[in-house]
Amino acid sequence: MQGSSGPHRDFLGFGGVLAPLSGFSHLAGFPHQKPVGLGTNYPDYVVNPGHAAVAVLAALRWRRRTGKGQRIEVSQLESTVSALGPYLMDYLANGRVAERSGNRHPAAAPHGAYPCAGDDRWCVIAVFTDAQWDALCEVMGRPAWCQDARFATLLGRKAHEDELEARLAEWTRTKTAEEVMDLLQARGVPAGVVQTAEDVLDRDEHLRQRGFYVYLDHPEAGRSAYDGPHFRLQRTPGRLRSPAPLLGQHNDYVAREILGLTDEQIAEYVIEQVIY
Repeated sequence: MQGSSGPHRDFLGFGGVLAPLSGFSHLAGFPHQKPVGLGTNYPDYVVNPGHAAVAVLAALRWRRRTGKGQRIEVSQLESTVSALGPYLMDYLANGRVAERSGNRHPAAAPHGAYPCAGDDRWCVIAVFTDAQWDALCEVMGRPAWCQDARFATLLGRKAHEDELEARLAEWTRTKTAEEVMDLLQARGVPAGVVQTAEDVLDRDEHLRQRGFYVYLDHPEAGRSAYDGPHFRLQRTPGRLRSPAPLLGQHNDYVAREILGLTDEQIAEYVIEQVIY
């Protein structure tokens, strides 16, 4: 977790430990609430493997050029902290300590998740430019508050963000999340439904057309959703042929067909609990 040298070389952990240790968790959540953390996503599945992959490619290139190998060390903590570069620079250069900001963005306003008609339905909206702001106002029918000079510029909208978000929420509550998304996307304003698991699996037409999820019948779990192939290749399109195997389901096939073990050898390994 923290490299192979130094006083913390024997400390163990994974993303759930790295996120708070690196400072990521401190930045996740809303300013009036405690940090919510990031789980394991950014350390384990994004930042660390990304750096590791680049290191492997660099080592392979070095081998091709020189014939020599490389020893690669990826300290997960250092790898994770590097993703906080802008916050570190802001502190070193300006003395500012970054705080939690919820869904807000320093270069956009409005920027957040807004309540819509229905039970716990939300739509995210992100306005980065004055043209997007004008399009949002037009979609809403240009209510009087939109003409307020305080909201004419990004700096003005950021300065009065609480009121801006409250006003916008009054409009989004009158429409479904899908309506808000469709209306704004049609005018070039970034917007998207905050999807539930049911939305992703059964309602998202884009994912359905791509075959992003596939339902397969499992002998114990029953009908279950599986991740489909995330890439479509012309010569080798790929497909899911079967559900996840049962524990030990293919032991006999592996032992006999792949390893070429005899009945006596298999029986011996079973007795020794090498094969279950």
